[in-house]
Amino acid sequence: MPKFDKKQNLTLVACAAVVIVVFAFGVNIGLAALLASVLLVIFDVANDKATIKIIISIQINGIHELRPSICRSRIGRRSI
Repeated sequence: MPKFDKKQNLTLVACAAVVIVVFAFGVNIGLAALLASVLLVIFDVANDKATIKIIISIQINGIHELRPSICRSRIGRRSI
């Protein structure tokens, strides 16, 4: 199996950083992914079009994960 090149290693580091920042510091996953992808695009590590597709999919998945907890918290506040 061939070794990863420099761009692939930097991408893996960025993915690991997103996971660490989200779990260790409670940062929003959409914000962390956006920041990591912007840095990868600025340093010419990532393809612009592919990065945008990944950002959109992460943000859509994040919204679907948060929706049930938001609905539960709003229902729990109502008194009948």
